[in-house]
Amino acid sequence: MMKISEFAEFTQRSPRALRLYEELGLLTPHERTEGGFRLYHADQATRLAYIDKLQALGCSLADIQQLIESWQSQGNAAQGMRALEIAYLEKLKEVRSALTKLKEVEQELSDSIAFLQGCHDCTIEVEPTQACAHCDRSEAHPSDLIRGISEPSSKHRSS
Repeated sequence: MMKISEFAEFTQRSPRALRLYEELGLLTPHERTEGGFRLYHADQATRLAYIDKLQALGCSLADIQQLIESWQSQGNAAQGMRALEIAYLEKLKEVRSALTKLKEVEQELSDSIAFLQGCHDCTIEVEPTQACAHCDRSEAHPSDLIRGISEPSSKHRSS
């Protein structure tokens, strides 16, 4: 058994964070001493890993609190697991959507880098904001990450 300061060090959390998790119902000390000290068992680090994983999925502490409360309030184990499954299926949809967007951004970055590598030997003697407008590679169809930065700003349009 570990006191809160020891458990905080063991889990690389602050005692303040552990007290917050307790206040939100996300973590419960294994027991309390007669003096009121919180005691934790090393196995309780599993709950913290669970919280970390859910936060990595974009869940706030309030979301996690709601998920745990929903799971605990079910009438029996099967209902609890079904509620958890439904929540995880929704999260999986969100993650897959985010991955699709990230793959699109990854491709755009790769295309942009490939285009920019063709600019290494550029000899056009104009400001960077004007370079692409004078470039003979305009038929290469640069990505939005290139066109967007080389698009003249309102400051340059008036000059």
